[in-house]
Order: sequence, then structure tokens, then C-alpha cells
Amino acid sequence: MNSPTDRIRRVYDAINGQAGAPFAKGELVIERAFARAFLEWVAVEKAPSPATPEDSLLACCRHLNLDLICLHADEVRKHCPGPADIGRYIGRFVQQRLFVFWVVSGPYQTASRRMGFDDFYLNCADHPEAVFAKMSEISGDILREAAFGVKSGAHGIMIAEDIAHARGLLVSPRFVKTFLMPLWMEQVKTARHLKVPVFFHSDGNIDSLLPLITAAGFDGLQCIEPGASMPIGKVKSTYGKKRCLMGNLDPSLLIDRPEPENEKGDYRRLSETVRSLISEASPGGRFIFGTCSGLYEGLSPERVFFMHRLADEFNSGRSAQVARDEILI
Repeated sequence: MNSPTDRIRRVYDAINGQAGAPFAKGELVIERAFARAFLEWVAVEKAPSPATPEDSLLACCRHLNLDLICLHADEVRKHCPGPADIGRYIGRFVQQRLFVFWVVSGPYQTASRRMGFDDFYLNCADHPEAVFAKMSEISGDILREAAFGVKSGAHGIMIAEDIAHARGLLVSPRFVKTFLMPLWMEQVKTARHLKVPVFFHSDGNIDSLLPLITAAGFDGLQCIEPGASMPIGKVKSTYGKKRCLMGNLDPSLLIDRPEPENEKGDYRRLSETVRSLISEASPGGRFIFGTCSGLYEGLSPERVFFMHRLADEFNSGRSAQVARDEILI
């Protein structure tokens, strides 16, 4: 298990490409419903259920031996009524020596949500300057939210822009370069001023966007969705020398199927996928292990635990040929 003093340093080493350092581990989301189910599974033999939602998240991080947690600003504000409450909430995770990413919805994602899907895309095509003006206004709020999270104790910023589907971008690369790039560069500039790393998140196939994300100056990329034709080996070879890659494991591998006779094969496939992901993404550093999308209700607690323990075996230098029954003892 990672010692508390190692966790934050491990994430910084991963982001900075520290030679010879173990890779870090973390998830974009740990949904509260998953946390409850996971801890109920753990508690069968090991421990009582935690008292509060943040206790549940902390317990999940501890049992999965994670180095970082992503706290989503919109979600935290639903449960914390004021700035002091948010500071105390972030502080709970910082006190446990977890690296905290403060996740903020980006200008594209926020504008599309506020304007409505149809109106937003019609305006992107017919009145892009008006959309840019709206996103510029929103960007000021994003910069303030990012700075607030860091001043409240977060170690890094993640800008969430779900800008793609499985086959490509939802808007043209030209729109991104003309109207989004200046805003992203301002966000990176703010992170530099705050002296914290800043990551970019998007689902879907963002292959055509990767040169722009790199040019904007983001320190890392989260998701790299395998189901959207984003092979991490290719992304690593092209962009992984200067950008930290986080995620990539397909969460569909973590769902229990109704045919129990296939369970042994499922665990073998999960083990092979973990082994392949780490062997392709971890050499040279700049890699944070985890799923592409996070941990949600419906995922198998046992499979999630197996996946992260198997990753720990790689980090420890032990043989990766570990049986499921051995890990779950």
C-alpha cells in the first residue's frame, strides 16, 4: 500500500514524468451510489459503513489504494452551502494526503448546457461570434472557480469539456481553434499563475483535437476512451512525452454479466487489459491508472477492487500473473 506521504508526490511525479517513479492511480468520478455498494461489499468481513458521504469516498480511496480524487465543483456546491464549507470538504481529502483535482466544467460544456443542445449547435453554425461572446463571459466564472478551488486546498485543476462522440468532434476543429483555444489558453495561464497542473477531460474520439489540446498547454489528458477508437499506445507515442495521460480502462469490463459460467474468462480478459494498458502507457512515466469514465453504480465492487489491486502488483514489481483468488484473499 502507498504511504500517505507518498500519494501526492506520486501524482506530481507522474505529471512531471519523473524517471523511474511508479505510476499513480485515480478515478474521474467515484459516484456515491457506487461508494455505498463497494463499502457494503467490503464490510461483509472487514469494517462498518462510514458515517458521511465524504467518509465513504475516503474509505473507497483507502481500500482501492488511490493516490488522487477528483472533486467536481458543481457537485460539491450542491452539498456545501458556503465557501468555508467547501474549504472544509476539500480539506478532509487533503488531510488524508490525497492529491485533489478540482474539476470545473469548461466554456463549451457550460454554454451548451445553459443554452440547450439544439440552440447551442444551431448558433455555433449560424452565429459563432455570439456563441464565443457567451463562452467568454462564462470563462470568467470558470477562472474564478478554478482559483477558488486551489485557494481552498486543491492541488490541480481539471477542465471538463465533453466535446466529442464515439466517432469524432461535435463541432469543427476550426470552431475549436478559433473560439475555444483562446479560452483554454487563458485557463492554462491561470493555472500557471496559481502554480498548479491543469488537465483536460473529454469523452469520445478527440484524436483531431489532440494537437490543439497540446498547443493550449494542458499538462494532462483524462479519459482516452477505448470504445471511441482512442488507443492509448498511439496517444502515448505521439503526445505522452510531454503530457500526462490518465484513464483509458473500459468500465464495461467491470460489470458482472448474467452468465456466471463466463466469469473466469471475464477476469482473464480484465487482467490482460490491465496488463496491456500499463505496459503501453506507463513506460517513461506521465501516466495515471484508472478507468476512462470513473466508478458508477452498477459496476462490480469485486472487479473494481481486483483491477486496482492488480495495478498495485505491477507498481510493486511483483509478477503481473496474479490470480483473482490470490488478490481477493
